[in-house]
Amino acid sequence: MHSAGNEDARKALQAGALYGRSYDNLSFFSLGSPVSSSVMQQSVIGAGANYLGQVNDWRDPVTYGKLFLSSLVASGSVGAIGAGQSVLAGSAAGPWGWMAIGGGTAISGLLGAGKYGVQTYHPLQQYLAKPQARSIMFDWLKNNPPGK
Repeated sequence: MHSAGNEDARKALQAGALYGRSYDNLSFFSLGSPVSSSVMQQSVIGAGANYLGQVNDWRDPVTYGKLFLSSLVASGSVGAIGAGQSVLAGSAAGPWGWMAIGGGTAISGLLGAGKYGVQTYHPLQQYLAKPQARSIMFDWLKNNPPGK
């Protein structure tokens, strides 16, 4: 599973388990996932399937969305203060008003970095090329040869 496919698989496995289905003939390997490894493992094993593991990249904003969003908020706050704008005045403009008042440049930079991160670190090909991913796939193939 790659990217949002992890969330889709998690929900499908949970729904199947809720209706008494077991998936002992399935193996799941998680790549570039916004869902944590422990949550994926619990969902997969809870549905009777085999969980092979997860490979994420700390530079990928999809896999570490909370880290990326906290950086976005912190940068927006610094940008607002650095621009000499009042965060309080921005707050009066609404919950996101402070961003519009002073944090625009910082936020634009972070959004650009996020786009760069997604394009550079998130593609499936990037994950498939990682030694850890190759090792997991090789081990699975060795233990599950075709025709077995």
